[in-house]
This record gives sequence, structure tokens and C-alpha cells, in this order.
Amino acid sequence: MEMRYALAILVPPLAVFKCKRPTQTALNVALTLCFFVPGALHAAMIVFDHSEEQRAQDVQNAIREWQKRAAA
Repeated sequence: MEMRYALAILVPPLAVFKCKRPTQTALNVALTLCFFVPGALHAAMIVFDHSEEQRAQDVQNAIREWQKRAAA
């Protein structure tokens, strides 16, 4: 995860692209070309959102596994 945050600061569109968000990548390219700071902030927000989605998915998977074990 730290690598994506570093990319968000150094190369914002690449960080957004690695989060698999193509429309957000296009927006980030435009923001980065206008001014670098808005592009970097947008990329950091996308990376944070992506990591939160991953955590939520991990929790859901753990709950499903627990339910399977409890039912057996």
C-alpha cells in the first residue's frame, strides 16, 4: 500500500491507474496537467478509497468463512 501512496505523490495518474479506475485516471491526468498538487491530492484520495474497499472485502470474506465453519 505504501507504494501506491508514493506513486500518488510522484506520478499521480499511474497510482490511479493501478487502482483500476480508468475514468478516474482520465480525470487525474487532466488535474495533473493543470496543476500538479490537485492531481496528487486526487490520486491520494483514490488510493485511500481503494485500500478501504480492499479492507471491507477482506472483512466480508472472513465473515463468509466463519459462517461456513459455523454451519458445518
